[in-house]
Formats: sequence, structure tokens, C-alpha cells
Amino acid sequence: MNNFDLIEQIHLRLPLWDKVHSEKTDTSMREELWDEVAHVMGCSKEILKSRWKNLRDSYRKIIRKSDGRESDPKWPYYNAMEFMREITINARPKVMDITRKVPSIEPDYSLTLVRDNEDSIDHISDGIKQEKSLKRHAADDLVTQFLEIESEKSQAEHEKAAAAAVARHLYDDDDYQFLVSLQPHLKQVALNRKLPLRMKIEQLVYDEIYAHGAATNCSY
Repeated sequence: MNNFDLIEQIHLRLPLWDKVHSEKTDTSMREELWDEVAHVMGCSKEILKSRWKNLRDSYRKIIRKSDGRESDPKWPYYNAMEFMREITINARPKVMDITRKVPSIEPDYSLTLVRDNEDSIDHISDGIKQEKSLKRHAADDLVTQFLEIESEKSQAEHEKAAAAAVARHLYDDDDYQFLVSLQPHLKQVALNRKLPLRMKIEQLVYDEIYAHGAATNCSY
């Protein structure tokens, strides 16, 4: 917010700064004037009123400290507020103990309202950044979980396809099917006879492959 623009807008509306005209103007009319200033400045009139009060009080302190004489203070808004000089000097002072020396009070150059507003904006900005960071991490976690699920599904489908291929191969294998056909008969063999029977079968297979093969080679 530009304080010089605010001072200019207030200066253009006499009832907002001249007490004489302010007393002749009803409250609703003054509020309408504040609404106009708020529209021009693009800010709420509550903030503008508080800012104007700070500016006006700072100027009054400078004028009273200098006893109404012309001065050249360091305050940057002094010249822009000079239209307030006459009504500030002529304003009736509040009843006070004149036997006590009033301590000098330096004008408030800092305009703490601006600093408070900036701190509030910074706090809100930090909150928004933190919320965005949390949402970003949550989105990353969802992507990671989705990729893990897809990887597990792909692996399961691969294993299923491999098992189906093995099953198709065994189904077409005559030797495998022959051994499978013997399984019901082997179930009927007594437990103490199974081991000798298996040894006989292994011996028959061995003799057929190796012993018979050796005899064939010797015949040549």
C-alpha cells in the first residue's frame, strides 16, 4: 500500500480529515467516502482507517513538538500532510495537568501496522507452502504405491504364464503321462514294498539306457 496515495485520497474528501466538516456530515456519508477510498486503494477500509490514524497521529506529534513552527523533520510524509497543519494547531488540547512537564514523544516512523500485516502475510505464505509440500509428498507416495502394485501384478502374471507353459509341455510329453498313469497303481503297493519296487524300476531304466547301449556298441 502506498501511503502517499492514501494521503491524497483522504485530502480529496474533506469530511474525512476536517473536524468541522466531519461534524456536519452524517456517519453513513463518511462511511460511503471511506468505501470510495477503499475501492481506489484496493484495500479494506478498516485497514485504511487504522493506517490513516497512524499517519495523522504522527503528524500531530511533530507539529506539537515544534509548537506549530515550520520545521523540516525526517518523517517522509511531513510535506504531504501539511494540509492538516491549521486544524492541528487550532485543535483544542485535552484537559491535562499543565504543572507537569509533558515528556517529548518522537513520532512513530515505523508504522507498525504495516509490519504486522507483512508478518501475517509471511505466516500465511509459509502455511500455504507447507500444505503444498505435504500434498506433493502424498502424491509421490501414491505414485510409488501404484508402481509397486503394478510390478507385483506383472510378476504374478509372468509366473502364471511360465507355469501354464510348463503344464502345456508336460501334457504333450508321453513319458510324463505314462509315469502319471502308474501313480494310482503305486498307491496300492504296501509301504514296505515301495522302496524295492522303485529300485527295480530304476534298475530296469538303467539297464535299458546304459547296459543295452554298451552291448550294442560292442556288437560292432
